[in-house]
Amino acid sequence: MALGFFRRLFGGSEPAGVHADPFQREVPPPAAVLVPEPVPPRPLVARDEIIDAQTRICGYRYRVSDQGAAPAQVVQALDEAGMGRMAARRLALLPMDGECWRGASCRALTGPGTHYLFASLAAAEPALLAEIKAAGGRAAIHVTEVNLALRARLGDFALAWVDCTAFPLEAFEKLLRELRRVAPALPIAVDGVASWPERRLCDALGVSYCLGGFVASFDEAQAQEKLSESRMVLLEMLNLLRQDGELEDLAQLARRDPAVSVQLVSMANSPAMGLDRQITGVEQAMLILGRAQLYRWLALAMFRVGGSRGKDESLLELALARGRFLELAFAPLLPPSQCDELFLVGLLSVFDALLGQPMARILESMHLPDAVQTLLLHNEGAYVRPFLLVMAVERGRLEQMERLAAQLELPLEQVQACSQAARDWADAAMGFAAGAPAGPGL
Repeated sequence: MALGFFRRLFGGSEPAGVHADPFQREVPPPAAVLVPEPVPPRPLVARDEIIDAQTRICGYRYRVSDQGAAPAQVVQALDEAGMGRMAARRLALLPMDGECWRGASCRALTGPGTHYLFASLAAAEPALLAEIKAAGGRAAIHVTEVNLALRARLGDFALAWVDCTAFPLEAFEKLLRELRRVAPALPIAVDGVASWPERRLCDALGVSYCLGGFVASFDEAQAQEKLSESRMVLLEMLNLLRQDGELEDLAQLARRDPAVSVQLVSMANSPAMGLDRQITGVEQAMLILGRAQLYRWLALAMFRVGGSRGKDESLLELALARGRFLELAFAPLLPPSQCDELFLVGLLSVFDALLGQPMARILESMHLPDAVQTLLLHNEGAYVRPFLLVMAVERGRLEQMERLAAQLELPLEQVQACSQAARDWADAAMGFAAGAPAGPGL
């Protein structure tokens, strides 16, 4: 070893190594290792609620992070996300171009409510629109100005799409008034509506549909000084349940308001309970539901008594999807008691918008677990990352969703599966399951 060291140091050569084969035959190179082609990540599907003039969720806009996926993979991801089923009952809007339409069969996505959104008139070739119409779909056009070319082709489209964030206020109002003047019967959808004042402006300008996060936000113009009697009774019952109150006391509270009594009995008789006999009394209903189930049903009843029917239904659907997602996604990681609390977080997260009161005032009347209260009041604590995840899923913030899923050690495929399962569950709970009566007319 020392000799070899000095030879290297002073420029000498190493002695020839001893060959394993004394006949110096050529040693064949090692066989090449075949590395499989990397599998592109599955396209992520996000959807944004479309709110109609009655403040109901009348459909969804679908968005896909294609991540280099082929059109067929995009269509498969949308089909698995239930777009075709949604289009059978509600409005389902999807950005579209000729490459995607002709590169994959979109028939699985096409139903009575399917609207394919084109970014420009040039992309919306007449021949392509004819194919879509023949398949049973409709076309929508992204409008940035009302020019002669658009006026000549407005009859090709079933919906006009406007992004309000792309214009100053004055230009936005001018565009909508001109669009309404030249096509008074054409429905208009406005994207980027972030607040209730913006929503009311859209109403005044004749907009049919709005998209944005406004529906779950607190509307100061509709703030209420006090809750309705029915909701006060429900809050008292929720508190009594948290304190392990007696069934007789709960029934006595329920009888203070006929609407609450009717709601309880209806819940016990719902198809989900699977009873073979009719329940007629409040005490019977409570016994059937059980304490844990009763707490959930009472929280749901807050959405069903009083208030604005359309808005309350929209908030309920959002709350159900949030709660169910949190419950499902974290079931492998947390004990059942904490999953129940996460469901409660999702359900209560829209109570300020529902009840027209600041969250702090609402929670003064409720006895909640510390982790739930800390999240709802301060957006802090043990449940803050799970809640940020469900909001990222709901708002379609795909990069944030991937980052949070990694931090929480949740496989992205599990997040996607739980998101779809939660949506399906919320749809079924709202009465929009397969075979249910159709949603709003389109």
